[in-house]
Amino acid sequence: AGSGAMSSFAFHSATFPEEKWRGTCFGRRDAGWDPKRQPGVDSGRIRTCSPQENGNSRTEEEQHSGEGEAARARGPWGDALECNVLEWRLLKIYKLGPDDRFILSMRSCSLCGWRGCTHCPPLQICPAVPGVPGAEKPIKVRYSGDHLDASWAHVIMFPATGDFSQFTLPQKREPHQEWIAIAGESSHWWPHVETLTDDKRFATVMGYARHYSDMHAAYMPSNFSELQVPRSWSLEETEDFKPEADAVLFVSNCHSESRTEWLKGLMEAMKVDSFGACLNTRTLPVGLRRRETQGDVDQVFERGGAWGTAQAGQSDVKMLVTSHYTFGLAVENTREPDYITEKLYEVLAAGAIPVYLGAPNWREFFPVENAVIDAGEFDGPHDLAEYLTALAKDPARLATFHEWRKVALPPAVHALENVSFTHNLCRACRWKAARSGLPTVTRG
Repeated sequence: AGSGAMSSFAFHSATFPEEKWRGTCFGRRDAGWDPKRQPGVDSGRIRTCSPQENGNSRTEEEQHSGEGEAARARGPWGDALECNVLEWRLLKIYKLGPDDRFILSMRSCSLCGWRGCTHCPPLQICPAVPGVPGAEKPIKVRYSGDHLDASWAHVIMFPATGDFSQFTLPQKREPHQEWIAIAGESSHWWPHVETLTDDKRFATVMGYARHYSDMHAAYMPSNFSELQVPRSWSLEETEDFKPEADAVLFVSNCHSESRTEWLKGLMEAMKVDSFGACLNTRTLPVGLRRRETQGDVDQVFERGGAWGTAQAGQSDVKMLVTSHYTFGLAVENTREPDYITEKLYEVLAAGAIPVYLGAPNWREFFPVENAVIDAGEFDGPHDLAEYLTALAKDPARLATFHEWRKVALPPAVHALENVSFTHNLCRACRWKAARSGLPTVTRG
């Protein structure tokens, strides 16, 4: 899990309507695209947007002249504010070349294009919310992962997947900018996130852990009601997939020794279909493997999301496969308070029963009775395996774990939606508007 890996719980109703999506020509893959070429890209296959394709009939000279901008702004946007957000990933980690940088831009939903599109479509429209500081007016958000020009951004988000003192940051902070550190990974693996609030380069810290974040942002869907209706797929999509066990597992980070040892104990006591790189026992069908790797790029454009679609292909395939199983193992890479990732919610969305091992306070993030099996309450993996094996043979008891899908969720659950990571962009831009202001929309 990570700040750019928030599963497929994308912006949904808050997303800019798909029928109005424009400017996708800059990165749209043509029929000859070969996903095996990633991360390299044949730049000959990439074309930039013409003014017409951007929904703009003006010439390039007119675009930069400012003529008619006031009239355009008075059109559909009225007195809306404009907020440009740049996600600044640490270059030393990626060691980016020109082609790699383009792929990163696509995976980060770089809307203002590469070599080009002058008028790019907004990623998200943040509606006005009376009484919320910075939300007095609607905000049109544009989002990019392209480092070539940071000066255009009003907000720069820095995912804290590394020690900032060791990596390249922008040479300066522009007067109109605010810098936000994003602490989306466990402090067990990145201890420095606990001291980010002391780093004066960042005006605020947004993260999953409430004890060291200024803005709490959790890995959870923006609409919990959607979890009550399991996702469904056609037979063609599932490729007539058939499970060989009651429980399924997807784990590809093999560095967590405690998790690996616990899972080994469980798999010694009961059969588990494991599709990840760790403790692998099964291989996905070819079509699903292709969908898993292609979905990242495709769905960035087709869904219009960013934080929710950086790994959309992987998330979709996990949920598709999990939907065939009785139990979905959701095991975090560390057991840390507040660190509840998309693993729990993906199993719920797939329609399976989560077997969760992770944050001891997970119930604060899904306060629904009899919906999740807490693996931490058992004496060990063998004890848990005995319980799951017996439960799988009792349809009446299994049905009780799905009763919550048939009733209205309590207000305490829906209140959590406000701190979902999927609202990061609106929250960051509203915070910026309240703190130091944002300009009104100057272009359509």
